[in-house]
Amino acid sequence: MQYRYFFILGLALVVFAPLLGCGPGNSLNRQPVSGKVTLNNTPIEQGTIEFCPQQERGTTSSGTVIAGGAYAIKKDKGLPPGTYTVKIFASRRDSATVDDMPGPMSPPATQLIPARYNIRSELVAEVTSDSPNAFDFELRSR
Repeated sequence: MQYRYFFILGLALVVFAPLLGCGPGNSLNRQPVSGKVTLNNTPIEQGTIEFCPQQERGTTSSGTVIAGGAYAIKKDKGLPPGTYTVKIFASRRDSATVDDMPGPMSPPATQLIPARYNIRSELVAEVTSDSPNAFDFELRSR
């Protein structure tokens, strides 16, 4: 149940974060960010990735969907240079359990990514204005 809450929270952040701090032009010096995400050498098929500023002044965060092991945030929704904590989420529903459930209820999703990569993330990315800002994350379940 707790993972479901964080997945929904993460998804809401991905959807609404780009709306924060939006204005004409690129006054925040936003940078495009992209990369690949694997878990135990297997690409994450579906998930989300969030970049949360570590510095106190940083109010711009961004995120996007991971599809087929890759993600990309375009410049207009990108990140200003700075240091970011990265949070990665991916979940799955057990189809056998869903079929066994009566009525419109569905069981909570199982979080595939260990907490050290999302709710207690140890991942960090340094976005700069003079580099490609391509961040690949090779996650391990153990």
